Amino acid sequence: MEKNDHANIRITSVNAEGYGTGTANGLVVFTRGALPGDYLQIKLVQVRKNFAYGKIVQVVDPSPHRLTGENASRVCPLAERCGGCIWQHCDYRAQLHFKKQMVRDAFLTIAGMADAPVCDVTGSASPYGYCNKAQYVVGGADGRAAAGFYAPRSHRLVEIKNCNIQHPSHEKILSRIMGFIAEQKILPYDEATHTGLARHILIRTSFGTGESMAALVINGSAFPKRGAFIEALKGTGVTSVCYITNRSRTNAALAGSTHVLCGSGTLEEKIGGVAYSISPSSFFQVNHAQISVLYDTVLQLADFCGCETVIDAHAGAGGIALYVSRSVKNVTGIEISPQAAEDAKRNAAANGMDNVKFVTGESEKVITDHVAGADAVILNPPRKGCGRELLDAIAASGVKKIIYVSCNPGTLARDVKILCGAGFMLECVRPVDMFPQTAHIECVCGMTRGGKPNC
Repeated sequence: MEKNDHANIRITSVNAEGYGTGTANGLVVFTRGALPGDYLQIKLVQVRKNFAYGKIVQVVDPSPHRLTGENASRVCPLAERCGGCIWQHCDYRAQLHFKKQMVRDAFLTIAGMADAPVCDVTGSASPYGYCNKAQYVVGGADGRAAAGFYAPRSHRLVEIKNCNIQHPSHEKILSRIMGFIAEQKILPYDEATHTGLARHILIRTSFGTGESMAALVINGSAFPKRGAFIEALKGTGVTSVCYITNRSRTNAALAGSTHVLCGSGTLEEKIGGVAYSISPSSFFQVNHAQISVLYDTVLQLADFCGCETVIDAHAGAGGIALYVSRSVKNVTGIEISPQAAEDAKRNAAANGMDNVKFVTGESEKVITDHVAGADAVILNPPRKGCGRELLDAIAASGVKKIIYVSCNPGTLARDVKILCGAGFMLECVRPVDMFPQTAHIECVCGMTRGGKPNC
């Protein structure tokens, strides 16, 4: 089959990206927005040797999981174009089923584990309005500045004024910032020419206090009209206003220096009785309601007795390290970001936790300085997973227990296979849905030396 050919296909499963999977004349076809059970007319938009990508032309016979009528009223009209939510048109219970299968498929195809102990997915009580953080791209559209997200597999900006998985306050804050940009005639960033000032907009909101933080990422060192920016955000619930200077040509939006215009420059949040102070660029889970679920899952799989020495190899602002410190003897958190590490230290002091310390550095480089004598290691890497150097250091140590928190089933399965080859046993995989309406899934794995599957 060739590009632009049409075909009718039945969707039987989803792939690792959440695309519906079916076959046309023996060719595997991945189609965005397609759900298992759909019978579709599709157009092939990209054809490779062993597979192709399709685009839905017509839903001939809809899947029973596809929302219709009143149930479809909350589906975002931009969901098909935006690169964020791929499953807003899908029943939420079915989303959880598909995500479990994605995790099982990753362990089968990557780790070679046909019977990986994968539990049912713990769903979110609030599948809409759950995001405490929004990071918008600013670009040009029809001769004016616009903010939004990139379309799938592109750098084509889709303008967003309201997003139904974001905290409700973000719509008003975004509108005020875009109004400020327009009134002050601030030019949007053009990544092709590396010109223009406004690059990104960051908004974070505390579900605990209701307060928000707003930051404008600029392609420069000087930020004009600072007073007007602060004024524009009055009455929105924003208590900290910042700007971030980022002159790099990369897509790392928050890689520059943060400058506080008003407020503390941090946001306060409380999870399970632990208080956290979060800076603009610090990593913190985006689904407030599910954070305690995730952290409690870590504790359940770790099954600490209170006498353990623990290493948190990707500590961020201290999220998991502080949460588990109440259940162990001591914790050492390792964090690559100096700002996040400082946040973690302040959070430990604010909570009166003197049995936890934080060091700045790349885990792969500094783990050997701290792992000796540790009983357990908590891993929570970015999507790329752990570096081999880190896994080898853990395997060579006397650590008996690993709790691995991952947002990417593929790299999780890869790393688990390496650790199993070094003598660890995968006891349990518990997926937690931190990202409803998307194909992303968080997993917590428990591994022990000489353990046994238990789920």
